[in-house]
Amino acid sequence: MNKKHNRVIFLFFCILLCCLSQAGIFRINGYRLNPAAARIHVNIEIKKSRSVDFLLKTSPGDMIHVLSPTTEADPSIDTIVMYRELDGLIKELFLMVPKDTAEESLSSIDSISVFIGNSFYYFTPKDIRSFASTEDADSRIYDISKNMNYAPFPFGKRINWYGNLNFFLLFFFAPLMYPWYFWPLYIMLFCIWIFCRALSLKGREIGRPAEQRRILFLLNKHPWIIPLGITIIAFLLRLNGIGWHSAGGDELSSAEISAPGTPLAVLFSDPGNPPFYYLVLKLMFLLCGHSEAAGRMLSVIAGTALVPCIWILVKEYAGRRAAATAAIFLSFSSYLIRASHNTRAYMLQLLLVTILAVLFLRILKNRKNKDMLLYTFLSVLLVNTHFYGVLFVASNFLFFCIYRIAKKEFTPKETLVFFLFNVITALSLFPYLAHNLRAGEIMDEEFNNWIKPLNAELKLFSCLVLPLSGPLYWTVRHFLDKRGCFRHRQKLLLDYMVFICLFVFLEAFLISFIRPILTLRYLSIISVFILSIWAILLNLDTGKPYIKILSMITAYILLLGLFHILPHTTFFDVSKEAWQYISADAARHSGLSAAVTDRRDGKEGYYKYQNIPIYSGEKNIDILYISPVHYVEQEMYDMELKRFGLDGKRIVKIRINRDKAVMKKFLR
Repeated sequence: MNKKHNRVIFLFFCILLCCLSQAGIFRINGYRLNPAAARIHVNIEIKKSRSVDFLLKTSPGDMIHVLSPTTEADPSIDTIVMYRELDGLIKELFLMVPKDTAEESLSSIDSISVFIGNSFYYFTPKDIRSFASTEDADSRIYDISKNMNYAPFPFGKRINWYGNLNFFLLFFFAPLMYPWYFWPLYIMLFCIWIFCRALSLKGREIGRPAEQRRILFLLNKHPWIIPLGITIIAFLLRLNGIGWHSAGGDELSSAEISAPGTPLAVLFSDPGNPPFYYLVLKLMFLLCGHSEAAGRMLSVIAGTALVPCIWILVKEYAGRRAAATAAIFLSFSSYLIRASHNTRAYMLQLLLVTILAVLFLRILKNRKNKDMLLYTFLSVLLVNTHFYGVLFVASNFLFFCIYRIAKKEFTPKETLVFFLFNVITALSLFPYLAHNLRAGEIMDEEFNNWIKPLNAELKLFSCLVLPLSGPLYWTVRHFLDKRGCFRHRQKLLLDYMVFICLFVFLEAFLISFIRPILTLRYLSIISVFILSIWAILLNLDTGKPYIKILSMITAYILLLGLFHILPHTTFFDVSKEAWQYISADAARHSGLSAAVTDRRDGKEGYYKYQNIPIYSGEKNIDILYISPVHYVEQEMYDMELKRFGLDGKRIVKIRINRDKAVMKKFLR
């Protein structure tokens, strides 16, 4: 057998091992690393006397699941909710009841609520009786899954599968996004590398100089291939999972403010966020409809556009390898991916910051008026997107002055012109500030009261680290410069990015002594620069390729952990499901009067719900629903009950997931 046949067999063997390794790891880690599968949460509201009559059965595997009560049985009511959480890819879901007492058991059911991801299914006893059923020796089995809508699965139906794109991205990109979970795969790849050495294939048959020259020629002739490929991957990763969680809290506020039918003056009504993002979101809703997908797609587009923008910025000053590294870091950053799934201004803000960085550095080098005009225009958009944009623009002006003085190019006229353009940027905030000052919202103590004042530890850390960070960076940069590690114009880009990161933090820190604004969420404005700094440092010319490769792998894993800040779900991820349940259950009990303690649904726009009255302490209400808003569950319920002087009796909980539930209180 010749070397060519050996190579074909070897590559086939590698692909087979990779597939088996991936499949095994997915099965071992279950839902944690299987975003293709949504967890299933089943609630059965029944009479207490029949609480042990019901079991769940799932396939494949014909697994039997026992349900547990969500609350302790209350002697003052005859109702209890039995609950079960199911994970893994489920083909079919069945309800099992004793065959001898099937009719009595079904009659004891008030409702069955099934939450799959952010999809909701509500069944009454009448619905259950209409389901297809079979019998075994002891039970009657009703097929619930046949009455659910779900995405088609390539290997047979799965009621909790999110879709083809998720399976594809899971298989190919999960090892890069979660390398610490896939250590068996990396061990296997290391063994393949040893095997490759043993077959004398390394560097001889694969990657010969002639082939390398052809690849380099192709990339030089078509330089757009690499950024285009990375951008496509970034888009797929951001598109993946865009609809996994329902909107709530701030997202619903964005939907309310930017609703197509609202007056333009409403765009100025949020004291924490200037109007530009809301204006763009309003245009998006007008073009694509007032929906959750349209709202989040704006962030997906802005997050994807970050990749070619950072490529342009880093490539111009640090070369193509550093640009590719930075673009890959951005593409696979779980922080940025999840931020792209929020109907908020963060991704648009980051996109404007990156474009402004490109223009600002060109102004430093070329001093062109057209760049200055475009820079001013985009600065106006940035500061009217989020107030942290003011800190970024101010830091740019400080860097401009320091850079000109250091290069002995400082001229009062040029500095005054640049300052006046910044004054124009500041004045653009006047309509927004005037509107909110007149409404008295900016000076309201309740405004952004979730941002806590600076604590002693943060003050000590900032006072120690900030004064030392500048000299420390300068020392390291001087050390690397003396050893010839810098090429192109890497020093300018590094100086700029480090300066911006430090001064944005410093400005927010100093302002927080007067009014707290320093929070990790808002510091996302410098996240792209942090990733780019790492990418540039990892591509310095150290002369030792193996050290560079190990450093890049280590830094990549560390960065994934660093930017793994946003949780998979947020405090606002069950609003739609909660209100779907409340609407369906209130309709089911149409003969009873119902009320809710709060309403957070985008003011009739985003989600369509039954119009249920807001509770204000009336005594003639039969059922009171408490939706899980943005509090910790028990604290929220205690707060809502205390607000109306209610006790914790006559309550059941319908669990949407393991963390959130709708509280249903029987008042009469």
